[in-house]
Amino acid sequence: MKSYQINPLKKSAVLGATLATLGFKNTIPVHHGSQGCTAFIKNIMTQHFREIIPMQTTAIYNIALVLGDYNELVKGLSNVIEKNRPEVIGLITTGIPQVRGDDLTYMVKEFYRKYPTIKTEIIPIAVSDFNGDAETGFSDAICAFMDRIDFYKSSDDKDLLILTNFSMTCGDIDEIRYIVESFGLNPVFFPDISESLGGSFNHYYKITPGGLEYKTRLKKPLFAIGIGKSTEKGLNLLKDKGVEIKLFPSLLGLKETDDFIDFLSKCSNKTPPKSIIKIRGQLIDTMLDSHFYFNNKKIALAVEPDLAKGLYGFLYEELGIEISALTTTYIRDDLKEIDVVKSGDLFELEQYMKNTDLLMTNSNGTLLSDKYCIPLVRIGFPVKDEIGYPLKVFSGYKGSLRLLTEIANIFLHHEEEKSYQYKKFKGVKYYENRVL
Repeated sequence: MKSYQINPLKKSAVLGATLATLGFKNTIPVHHGSQGCTAFIKNIMTQHFREIIPMQTTAIYNIALVLGDYNELVKGLSNVIEKNRPEVIGLITTGIPQVRGDDLTYMVKEFYRKYPTIKTEIIPIAVSDFNGDAETGFSDAICAFMDRIDFYKSSDDKDLLILTNFSMTCGDIDEIRYIVESFGLNPVFFPDISESLGGSFNHYYKITPGGLEYKTRLKKPLFAIGIGKSTEKGLNLLKDKGVEIKLFPSLLGLKETDDFIDFLSKCSNKTPPKSIIKIRGQLIDTMLDSHFYFNNKKIALAVEPDLAKGLYGFLYEELGIEISALTTTYIRDDLKEIDVVKSGDLFELEQYMKNTDLLMTNSNGTLLSDKYCIPLVRIGFPVKDEIGYPLKVFSGYKGSLRLLTEIANIFLHHEEEKSYQYKKFKGVKYYENRVL
């Protein structure tokens, strides 16, 4: 295994923790580290979401780094609170403080001792650039926010606390919200980036204008649901707090969505509404219509583990499309059963994607797509060269149907372009000059 990355797939845990923090209302992530760490993350997130990304840094400089001066952090937090007035700060470590061994909990206590009148909630989130990836960073941030919460009982038991994962889009959250509400239940997303990064605000803001309002006391939900195995850590924390939990490996595909709908039906004692039944029928019908175009087709995947699990289950197990190569950031136990899975970057993917017909990864996959003249379906993070990706839906029957039609139409057009009639219409020379 090489000790460097070529055309990287992995994003740092700091980025994941930052994204999770942005899912809470009136909140701002503050990076305890150098300015460069924050500048890079802000840049890549702005390109992906095309929205204002509230973010600050303690801007450690070399002398403070060597001497280990906590005053820089205290001063930095004070300035952020004075200028931005957030209700909550997610204080996220970067590689430098982690190497130095900074104790964030102690440093936050020192801050409150020096500024006892400040009421802003400061949540220490200890992650680093050299351990884990964006998915684990997102999960660690959820646990940090969740750790301070106490639950109280209520006679109203219609709340479902839903733990989201790094790969979920704003569109996914909105679709799941629609499904849950159609059963008469109240979804509470933890965190909720659809409200803060979904593009519905027309004014400038310094802190997140939407998202879940963070409180240290929440009404005890009927159930806590985790979407993706990366939420398991957060679910176990909730279980210790007396909350009933349910883990769904994915909400992509027919089987996974069926399990989710059955669960909601049991929770609400209601049958699925007609709108849900209708779109399920449309998904099944489209699966039948499109299966001709999947014969002998191969797809290469390079995404985070939660998304990899969902895509493999839908594309291979339900649609019967061969997965020629699957590269992810780290191999979890639930992925070890997949023969083609590898841990690495897009260079690793290139070594195994023999005779591939379609590539599915983030915008960095354009290099491979252009090199081998393979169609690219952009998915994951970041998607910098496509408008509206954060609003796309991949979850539920609707998201599965949307992804299915996108892939099927690529293969359909490819088959048409190889046909005799297409050559005759365009001219053989036109066809021969194209690499399909």
